[in-house]
Amino acid sequence: MFRLERRTALAAALCLLLAVIHTWPLATSPGTLSRNDNADAELNEWILAWVAHQLPRSPAHLFDSNIFYPERDTLAFSEPLIAPALIFMSSRTSAGTCRSGSRPDG
Repeated sequence: MFRLERRTALAAALCLLLAVIHTWPLATSPGTLSRNDNADAELNEWILAWVAHQLPRSPAHLFDSNIFYPERDTLAFSEPLIAPALIFMSSRTSAGTCRSGSRPDG
């Protein structure tokens, strides 16, 4: 049992190390070195926040986003990013805040 936990921890550490190496020098200061000031980044942030907002409340109406109201199924006009949003939701839930800076409900 202890060996399995140790191997899992070593694998996680290796993945983290490889991620930092792969994104160097971005890993040193992602807030200032990454490009988050363009329309694509803002749209993706909004999509992540919308899916994280809507999935727990009304998953049947996930694609009825508020971006082109009153048009229906407007999330289908772009990539829905559902898998990344699920990861975002888990980090948002654990932190208690919306990390993207974009709030679909406010």
